[in-house]
Formats: sequence, structure tokens, C-alpha cells
Amino acid sequence: MAISMEGESNQVDISLIVEWENSRHTVESRTTQMMCRLAQQVEEKLTADAVSFELIIVYDPGDCPEQSIRTMLKKQWASVQARVKVALLPIADGSYYVMKNVAATTAKGEYVVFIDCDVLPEPHWLENILAPFVDTEIGVSQGATFVQPHSALTKGLALAWLFPLRRNNGQLSENDRIVANNIAFRRSVFLQFPYPDLATWRGQCTAQRRLLKEHGVGVHWSGTARTIHPFPIGLSGMIERACLNGHDHAVRDRDNGVSSHWRASYWRFRSFLNRASKRRVDMRDDLALSTWEEFVCRLVAVGYWGVAFVSECGLHLFPESWRKLLKELPKNHGDCAQLADEAQARGIS
Repeated sequence: MAISMEGESNQVDISLIVEWENSRHTVESRTTQMMCRLAQQVEEKLTADAVSFELIIVYDPGDCPEQSIRTMLKKQWASVQARVKVALLPIADGSYYVMKNVAATTAKGEYVVFIDCDVLPEPHWLENILAPFVDTEIGVSQGATFVQPHSALTKGLALAWLFPLRRNNGQLSENDRIVANNIAFRRSVFLQFPYPDLATWRGQCTAQRRLLKEHGVGVHWSGTARTIHPFPIGLSGMIERACLNGHDHAVRDRDNGVSSHWRASYWRFRSFLNRASKRRVDMRDDLALSTWEEFVCRLVAVGYWGVAFVSECGLHLFPESWRKLLKELPKNHGDCAQLADEAQARGIS
């Protein structure tokens, strides 16, 4: 079942796709804040330009009750609900990238913009991520997602983890990070190059980017289209992410025909610690690291990538049993066109 709020025209220029899978890993107040910011930016765009929007929220009904999303929408989207078409798209046991693929298949807009429910868009994010498409050669606009540490523990995780940080001068510590939580496509491009079906938890966006490059599709780095990514919640959240990262590294080694899995895992562990150390030196002044925080940063880096290393070893030794322990791995590998047809048959459009 979908929420439908028809605007004045049946034409859609921009399809906003919000993946709700990450609602399991964040607090409700963050998803509420994210949707509030998104509604404000949609309203600004509607006021400034003659464009039309649709909003597609794709979610797993087993994880998030539909009524909770309905309630949130009534509160956060009241100002734009008469001018935006909205649909809820349930995908049972839907994995992260399958959800995005199916939603894009059902979308009607010329452009599809992906944002996750747990990231917070900064002011002008929507305007900035759409701006590159004035160039007809651009098929993809990649936004920038970063983290904001607020304690010694999160500073340590930020230096060891995947996302860049903001410097004191406003610039990000790293550029060209490929992410799926903050990106826009011409819909025709995405349908030709959807996220590939892989056995890994994450990284499908990197594989997709290689295909885009091979086929000469223009990708623009929209460094001013920024969103803020949350940290894992608690120790269990950090351990889970580290285990999943380790799993993905081992799977890629296997798929790439790496001959010595154990050696590759060891040297990867070393390289990630070296990267964390270089980041710590590079960002010491920006993060104002005290002697205590320096120690915590080292400890967190060793702990996080140490857990990832253990996860890799688990996959080397007990591949089937270890995968069963990692509940976040992709479950639903169904054909996206078929899943989209099923959704449309339920009246979702």
C-alpha cells in the first residue's frame, strides 16, 4: 500500500528515493530530522524553479511498520504534500542495493536522487547535487558524505573508518569517495547501469562506478552536495560494521582470485592501521587531539580493524557458518524488474 498525494501535474522531473533500511541502525530522531531537512529543500526548489517531484520511500515491512512512516510524513512533509507525489514501496527482506534498484525501476522522474534515511543533508544539498546535470554529458552527480566526531571514541573511529572528515577551513579531508547514500543519476543511465548483484554487504557502488567508467559515462564530483553520516550506535554496532567490512574484503579476494588469502588479510590489516595513523597525523590540528585522544585513536583503529581481520579469518575457516552469523548480508536477490512489477500490481506507482 502506498501514500499517494497527487500534485497538479502527472509529469515528474525529479524522483527522490529514500532507502529506509538503515532505520534499523539509527535513532528515530535522526530519520525525522533528515526528512524535515529534505522537505525544506524540496520546498525551496519548488519555490525557485518550475520542477516537479516524487518521493519514493523504500522499506522492509518486517523492520519498519508502514504506519510509523505515514505518521512521520504527515508531520514533516505537511508543507509540500500537496505538490509532491509520494509512494511507500515495501520490499520484504530487501537488501540495501536491491531496494535502490527496485525504487529506481518504479521511478518516473528524468533524474533519480538517492539519499539514505540516516544521513543529514546540509543546506543547498539538493540544489548542488542536481546542478551538474545542466551539462548534458554528465550522467551521474556524486555527493560528498562525511562524519563529525564528537568524542574521543568517535574521533578514533573517524580516523579508522571509511568516511572523510571536515577540516577547520571547511574542506573535506578526502575527495572522490564513492557512496550510494548521496548520489543522483539520469534515470536512463541508472537503468542501464544499476547496482550489481554481489554477495558483499557494501561495495556495489564501487563496482558500478567501474562499469560507468568503462562505458564513458560522465560522473561529476559534487563536493558541495554534502550529507553527514552517523557513527555506529554503541560497541555492538561498531563490531557489526567491522565484521561486515572484513567479510567483504575476504569475498573480494576470493572473487579476484587472490592466491594467499591469509597473507592478503594480514597485509590489509597492516595497511588500514597505517592509513589510520596517517589520518591521525594529518588531522591532529583539525581535531585538536589531546594525548589521551591520541591513545584512544590508536586503540580504536587496532580494535576496529582487528575485529575485521578476525571476521576475514572466520570466513576463510568457516565460510558458510560465518556468513550465517552476519545477518546484515544481502538476502533478497530477486529480479528487480519482477519486484517492481509486483509493487506496481499492489498499486504503488
